[in-house]
Amino acid sequence: MRLSLPLRVALLSGLLLGGAILPIGSPLLADTVRGYVLHPDTGEQVAGVEVAFYLQQEGQVDELLRKTTDGQGRFEFSGPFLQDGLSFALAAFYEGVPHFTSTLEVGTQQEVIVEVYDPTDDDRQLRIPTHSLFLNLTGDNLDVAHLVQVENPEDKTYIGSGEEGLRQVTRFILPSGVAGLQSHSGRLIQAGGTLFHDTQPLLPGTTQITFTFSLDAQQLDRGYVHQAGYPTERLDIFLQPSDFQPGAPLRDLGVVDLHGSQYRRLQLNGLDRDQRITIPLPLVRSLRWVLKWAALGAIFLAALTVWGLRRRKSAVSTAIPDSRNAGQRREELLEQIARLDDAHAGREDDPEYRTERARLVEQALTAFRTLGGRNGDE
Repeated sequence: MRLSLPLRVALLSGLLLGGAILPIGSPLLADTVRGYVLHPDTGEQVAGVEVAFYLQQEGQVDELLRKTTDGQGRFEFSGPFLQDGLSFALAAFYEGVPHFTSTLEVGTQQEVIVEVYDPTDDDRQLRIPTHSLFLNLTGDNLDVAHLVQVENPEDKTYIGSGEEGLRQVTRFILPSGVAGLQSHSGRLIQAGGTLFHDTQPLLPGTTQITFTFSLDAQQLDRGYVHQAGYPTERLDIFLQPSDFQPGAPLRDLGVVDLHGSQYRRLQLNGLDRDQRITIPLPLVRSLRWVLKWAALGAIFLAALTVWGLRRRKSAVSTAIPDSRNAGQRREELLEQIARLDDAHAGREDDPEYRTERARLVEQALTAFRTLGGRNGDE
């Protein structure tokens, strides 16, 4: 029987986080795999539980057969297909939830103990010790990868809600406009809007969830917005291009080399559930600067018109600096204003910000007037 796609992927990529495997005594003969299903909370071996035997061949994971545990919670698989060194895995289906072992080899253990836990739909204890976020900006496209360590500290398996195969387990809030979403550790389903769920149950301990997607960078107004699905101890951001430095509140840890590619590593600690953080992007910010310069230019042009009329009426002569220096100064001031606006986005009422911005605007107006006076005299 061919294993369903979600379980195949989960088994291929996440089995190392599965149930305990305890070697006891000397190895078995190569044609037998035996063991029992254990409930750690009660310390009892569980009878009447289906145990499936999975075999990986040519990149595929197939279920060969199932056995039901006897009155003592024991199971046994045997046959000529069990050869020394053969890689396999087991899964005990307790309360409808698969509890996988890690990847095993025939002949290396006497017994396999598969641990199972009671299910729960309470996610209040879930947390994320480490969330790694990769942002790769290439042209107008932003490639995004999430590597998430989800910790379940309870002695129960978190199963979320919904039916088997379509369970809504681990929640993720993603930006709008997600394209090419692909899970590399199970299956992600869209619950509605920007809410997505991974479907694999979370056994006690740590489970890794990995997925990727892409976004149209030109549609990101102020950068990439990350929203924490659960309390997050550490958010690590790896950004390309690596020469871009977003600044506070992100802690800049410098440039790191990962598999031959350089990333700017940024870090933020202690995110609350549903907390949002905006990560500026260089392409998006450059686009905003163009728009801001155009808007500022219109304001300055209007101011110059009024100033020019007054100048003609008063016929006041002033000393005019070199227009080339004034033009360069104007560009520098416009860029400073744009940077200041970016740094205080959402905090426009800050008195220091308003004072500094007014000062820069006045200097920029002076530069524009200088250029206007030079052009008029020529």
